Amino acid sequence: RKPVKQTLQLPWEGSTATISYLQRPAGTIHLLLLHGLQATSELFLPLFSSRSFSQYTLLAPDFVGFGGSDAPERFSYDLADQASLISQFLTSIKATRVWVSRPTKSTTVRSHVNDDTCRELFV
Repeated sequence: RKPVKQTLQLPWEGSTATISYLQRPAGTIHLLLLHGLQATSELFLPLFSSRSFSQYTLLAPDFVGFGGSDAPERFSYDLADQASLISQFLTSIKATRVWVSRPTKSTTVRSHVNDDTCRELFV
């Protein structure tokens, strides 16, 4: 199955951030694919067609200000702020069982995402 490109509006300090993401629904476990800085969710397009991940719902959001995600005015681009929006994103789409795959440059973002919801997986 091909991924579906979607957007989600999230509140951010009196403004709105737009998260653009690729999603391929499958199972109850979500595989959150976090790109590195200066990259986009399209980095993960080959994984969406891989049979190795067919049992997972794949999620590949663009960080705010990257790819199709718009940043609100005065957004800091601080990694803790990016992580806060990713946490809001996961809550908004009701993802409760999440494995996180990330390149090494996304370490700081991952370290701020809710540990009760997420586990790590390196791809």
